[in-house]
Amino acid sequence: MPTEIAAGTEEAVAIARQEQIQHLSATMLPSNTAVGKICERLGFRVQSLPGEEMLGAALTLSNAEQSAPAK
Repeated sequence: MPTEIAAGTEEAVAIARQEQIQHLSATMLPSNTAVGKICERLGFRVQSLPGEEMLGAALTLSNAEQSAPAK
């Protein structure tokens, strides 16, 4: 399952770049370490959300032509 999630997340980032979207965000349970690691590998900043038992992940795409981080 993490492989499918990683591929889907990578595809979402690629589409966002193509569409010149400047910011992506996600919310996940802290126990979902696989998705947290995938997000970090793709360049998302993952952190605890204040006052919630959730993690937030944010990725700023400053340049739509920017290549994805190395795997």
